[in-house]
Amino acid sequence: MNILFVVSEAVPLVKSGGLGEYAGSLPKTLASLGVDVRVMLPAHEEIAGGYRCKFREAVAGTLKMGGELQHWRLLEADVQGIHYYLLENAHYFGRRGLYGYDDETERYVFYCLAAALAIRELAFQPDIIHCHDWQTALLPALLERDAQVGNYAHIPSILTIHNMHYQGKAEKAQFRRWLGLRPGEEKGLFLPLQENQAGSDKEWVSCLELGLTTASRVTTVSPSYADEIAEEPLGAGLSHIVRQRWGGVRGICNGIDTVSYDPTGDPAVPYPYASWRGKRLNKAALQRRLGLREDAGAPLFAIVSRLVWQKGLDLVISLLEQLVARGIQLAVIGAGEAYYESVLHSAATQYPGSLSVHTTFEDSLARQFYAGADFLLMPSLYEPCGISQRIALQYRTIPIVRLIGGLKDTIVPFDPLTGQGSGFAFEEYHPEELLAAVDRALQTYHDRNRWDALHTSIAALDLSWQSSASAYLSTYLETVISSHTS
Repeated sequence: MNILFVVSEAVPLVKSGGLGEYAGSLPKTLASLGVDVRVMLPAHEEIAGGYRCKFREAVAGTLKMGGELQHWRLLEADVQGIHYYLLENAHYFGRRGLYGYDDETERYVFYCLAAALAIRELAFQPDIIHCHDWQTALLPALLERDAQVGNYAHIPSILTIHNMHYQGKAEKAQFRRWLGLRPGEEKGLFLPLQENQAGSDKEWVSCLELGLTTASRVTTVSPSYADEIAEEPLGAGLSHIVRQRWGGVRGICNGIDTVSYDPTGDPAVPYPYASWRGKRLNKAALQRRLGLREDAGAPLFAIVSRLVWQKGLDLVISLLEQLVARGIQLAVIGAGEAYYESVLHSAATQYPGSLSVHTTFEDSLARQFYAGADFLLMPSLYEPCGISQRIALQYRTIPIVRLIGGLKDTIVPFDPLTGQGSGFAFEEYHPEELLAAVDRALQTYHDRNRWDALHTSIAALDLSWQSSASAYLSTYLETVISSHTS
């Protein structure tokens, strides 16, 4: 089976967050199951020269974007056993940063248009085109529009939603201009505009909505999140479309690359280890590096996350005084919204030796956080799946999470009576609920027998992509069969 991933980022080439981890690691496991998986992404400026020099031109072309002629090239190379394509255009992707520009929607509309043209020219014939999030959600609509053109004939598409809240919106008039459509053409073509909005060029079109309505199949990154986006507010205004989809939306939890994330051989870890007892030297090294009080007995909590409202940082900030009073040390790494960066930096000056904040994300340092910390805090307001809790478990760091989305599906609250579980959890989004979970975690931390039992329990977990990749393969087969019978 031939699968083409079309994404906005993928490790090892370039990564902003969990999507990059997903798009770099799932294809490897699918390949081990006999699938020919190829991955397409923009030729971002951040892609290191050591990788970029491996790529050679496969095809090239031009397209009109809003009346302006844009040149594009598709480059290809094998990297770590996977075939990658880079779609190159200096105007839209010859800049620093993957996201965050004023013309964000325009950039990724161009990417989808150019990808659609490039796919026609490839010798590789995919059985399924697998798209991810709003950045490539326009592609299923383009495939449907051009279903009888060249290599497009009857190629089904799958859209995986990694975060429903980011949708790639623009005014209808802008979409017309980008796609070269005359007024009214979009309605009979592929833009599913709501009838009660008709007649105004101020109507908003959402790339994610287009993908939801036109993809052959829709998946998301955990079963609980699939249920949550069928209702508001987590449906982000699109829950009615989720509910209307025939066959529903399938949730498949993310795994991690257990070869890359391996504390016994991770080059970023100062002192490789195989069990939680081996973490002690790494804890001391992390405390020294971050300027925290060097104390083996102090419970060290880590936050490895984008610093945005979704991640529950308001709860943590409101509890800082009480956490420090309990003897907790907190280490934070991640970049994000200026407000959270500023508040956390200010708090770090208030609690020297107990709070360290690093607002430039460094992968090697993040791995040292996982290796040195005792606990990982993830009190998310919402969390489609989450990858940090899985990495933490791989490094024998205990997650403290809110039972929402994928956190609910991947973390089992520890039961001291049975000695079973994989972390600590709370349900209501409230500071006192989080604090109660922290106190339960501290009770276990200070009880050697319970602490040993918890670590014995997590050591038995399968954190790899294996079962999830099998679920994706089943979804691919079902989608292909369905497309041939419809």
